[in-house]
Amino acid sequence: MRTMCNIEYSFLLRELGPLVGKHLNKLYDWGEGKLRFKFGNADIACKLGAWLALTNYIEETPSSPTDFAMQLRNRIENTKLVSISQPNSDRLLQFEFSDGHLLVFEMFAKGNLVLVNDGKCILCYRREEWKDRKIAPSSPYQYPKPPQITEPLPSFGQFRSLFDSRYSISCANQLPIGLLYIKEALIRAKIPEQKQGSGLTDSELRLLYETLASMLATLSPLSYYGADGKQADYSLTLLSQHSLLQAKPSALLSEAVSSFALAHPVQDSKLEEKIKQLERRLSSQQEALLALEKEELKAREAGERIKGRQHELDEFLQKLRAHSKLSESELELLLAQFEGKFDKKKGKAQVTLD
Repeated sequence: MRTMCNIEYSFLLRELGPLVGKHLNKLYDWGEGKLRFKFGNADIACKLGAWLALTNYIEETPSSPTDFAMQLRNRIENTKLVSISQPNSDRLLQFEFSDGHLLVFEMFAKGNLVLVNDGKCILCYRREEWKDRKIAPSSPYQYPKPPQITEPLPSFGQFRSLFDSRYSISCANQLPIGLLYIKEALIRAKIPEQKQGSGLTDSELRLLYETLASMLATLSPLSYYGADGKQADYSLTLLSQHSLLQAKPSALLSEAVSSFALAHPVQDSKLEEKIKQLERRLSSQQEALLALEKEELKAREAGERIKGRQHELDEFLQKLRAHSKLSESELELLLAQFEGKFDKKKGKAQVTLD
């Protein structure tokens, strides 16, 4: 599942700017982290943890509102939006309302939506708890721990200080930009992802810094399409990894994101798990069937071998019947014709047919 990067949420803030001053008219919850909010005549859709965008595509209204939607409506519906921000340049979008409520979209991991007032969590889409942070009604709300650097591109001195004994890609990915764009910058600067950060020369670091600066100064939404005409991805700069796809400019990042989401719907997690269970069961049954087919083949081949030597076997049995009182040495000699052996304890003879 394609998830939006930090820099994409930063870019999205510009597109969401005209919503400020409008009232939240309606909100809907389809479950599984998929929601829609209507501000005036504009609609925002989101999949928590994955994407958020202005959209013109309106799904059918849920047959009945969820408890979460009802509680959220009771608190902030018809309230004016006064600001939208991105705390610490993280994958967070914060909507501030005129009555003091903050609606925080946490767009990392599984995602969450938290309604905050006076520093406390009033309502949350899902309860979560980490070693240093808890999200639950009545608990103090804390943003995720901010990164070492909260600017997409700090001074060159701060940038250089990020590069240590780790791989270059790990060092550069400390910037709140997004791995997708860090990889592209390394490709353009001709720096291997797995080159040790402390091993980069000053000229290599400066080239990477200037490459990132150039990328960030020229961001523009693009959509990528495969030979089948289906949208395969989106980005804010031309990506080397999509050189075989057709890149087309999009008027808005929201347009690129929402059309991609429409082309690649996220399955209901319960349905997805059920499908996985059925796939595992089918795989197990196929393995069992294959084992049975192998056993059947072995049995058929054994039958053919017996059939091929049936005449010899009949003669062998006639000799045994005719000489029921054979000595042990005579019996062993007779059994040798069929690579057989005699079990004294059980009083049984065993022959092998190949």
